[in-house]
Amino acid sequence: MLDKDGNPLQGITRSPPAVIPPAPDSDSVLVSLDLGPSGATFSTPITIEMKFDPAILPAGAGAGDLVIAYYDVAAGAWVPLNNIVIDTVNHTISCTTTHFSQFAVIYAPAGMAVPTATGMAKVAFTAFSVTPQYNSSTQPLTSAAVVYMLTNPGQPLSGVDLILKVSLDNQPLADVSLQSAAQLSFGNTSGSLDYIPAAGWQSGTYTFHIEMDLNGTLYITSSEVNLAGPAVASVRLVLVSEIIGAALVVVAGVIGLILIRRHRALKNAGRR
Repeated sequence: MLDKDGNPLQGITRSPPAVIPPAPDSDSVLVSLDLGPSGATFSTPITIEMKFDPAILPAGAGAGDLVIAYYDVAAGAWVPLNNIVIDTVNHTISCTTTHFSQFAVIYAPAGMAVPTATGMAKVAFTAFSVTPQYNSSTQPLTSAAVVYMLTNPGQPLSGVDLILKVSLDNQPLADVSLQSAAQLSFGNTSGSLDYIPAAGWQSGTYTFHIEMDLNGTLYITSSEVNLAGPAVASVRLVLVSEIIGAALVVVAGVIGLILIRRHRALKNAGRR
């Protein structure tokens, strides 16, 4: 254990902070402590534990909505820690750290934003694409390959539902469940789906986007992606070509049968 000047630490302090910086958005600081001396660092992580009063949680809130964060003076923001353990019996929340600062138990039901090089970041869709898939021989549209990725820079979130919303010419067409997660982990979460309309592909413009619901409430949405359905003329052309192809097969079969019968008739006439 070293102090901010790199000297061996002589002692540890624990006191209420003179000023508690506000939490971002709709989050709220429940309890905060200054652990010092400020700037002290540890080569091996130590565990800090803080107690919270469940009676002060908002109605409907659970312990899973809590996070421990430290205040980054340089960034001017609370930074959530990822290795959190919550004891719902003794009402404590703990985590490990390698430095001393101001720590707080924060109520953050939708996850906490974290500082990045370009500002504060929360859960977001970092990739979403819809790619048409065609039959290699006849070229009709067969399916649409949906690929997505979510990035969660904060603590894990529970009660997450991902729903693919599909419309045709701006009219709602389908809601497809992509995944229902008991917990959205820290970091990246990705997935894919081959989408085929229940009534088959129609002429028009299909629009796709993904909604992320958190405990039954819309949290974020992805960007929209459009996909052109097969034109009526091309659909008819495919059907006509298939009909013509079938007719040619039938005609070839009839001609073959006639030639066989004629050959047999000539053969029988020669024997006479």
